[in-house]
Order: sequence, then C-alpha cells, then structure tokens
Amino acid sequence: MNRPSTSAAPRGTGLAQALDGTRTLFRRAVWNDLFDQHGRLSRINVDEGSQHSLSVN
Repeated sequence: MNRPSTSAAPRGTGLAQALDGTRTLFRRAVWNDLFDQHGRLSRINVDEGSQHSLSVN
C-alpha cells in the first residue's frame, strides 16, 4: 500500500488544512492587533532613528 509523502499530500488533507487555517487565523489576529481598521499602526510606535526596523509582509 502506497502512502503518499507529506510533500505530495493534497492541500485539502485534514492536517495541512488545520495548520493552514491556524496560520491564517494567527496572522489575521496579529495583523488586527497591530493595525486599526484604517491600516495605521495602533500599538507600535516606529521610531525612524531606531536600530530596529519593523517590516510587515
């Protein structure tokens, strides 16, 4: 009996779907937490002179 490798597994498999759904929910939650509904950064003050740059993909 052939078991498909994980890389060849269809995207709709339960585990892959669950992981993808979790990732999407997490990303959305973080995004909503960082930005208000107008797309402005709501909680993080970005200092232009700061060494740390914030990049949002």
